[in-house]
Amino acid sequence: MDHVAYIIPAIPFGKPLTPSHYCNLKVKAAATMPTRLFLACMVLLSIAMAAAAARPATTTADDAPPTGNCDQDMQDLISNCQDYVKFPADPKIPPSEACCAVVQRANIPCLCSKVTPTVETFISMDKVVYVAGYCKRPMKPGSQCGSYTVPGGSLP
Repeated sequence: MDHVAYIIPAIPFGKPLTPSHYCNLKVKAAATMPTRLFLACMVLLSIAMAAAAARPATTTADDAPPTGNCDQDMQDLISNCQDYVKFPADPKIPPSEACCAVVQRANIPCLCSKVTPTVETFISMDKVVYVAGYCKRPMKPGSQCGSYTVPGGSLP
């Protein structure tokens, strides 16, 4: 239920209303509407700023922290790349352009932080490394993706 504030001018008892009383009433009413509009805009702006601050920055850097929400990246990878990373480990099939497009924009550290032992029973991590490299987004040797260590060396 909306609350409406009524502005009642101070009217001297027993005296007729003068034009200044009406003028004061209009000024007070006019001041109330922009104030309410301003406050409503400030509330909406605050909500928008809070939502923007809560949303993690999107990054494609391989050294990005493994935080954030990469659920959409995961869904896109499942839709476009699952045939190229599922077991058996061989043969390795060159991925499609659509798969590579997803790999290029995906937040790899975030995705790797979500790789569980259960996920590793469905996908070949060797194929994941192959697909990433094929798509010109090679994983750093020695880096972790789930419990899998990317072969080829260790991180400094």
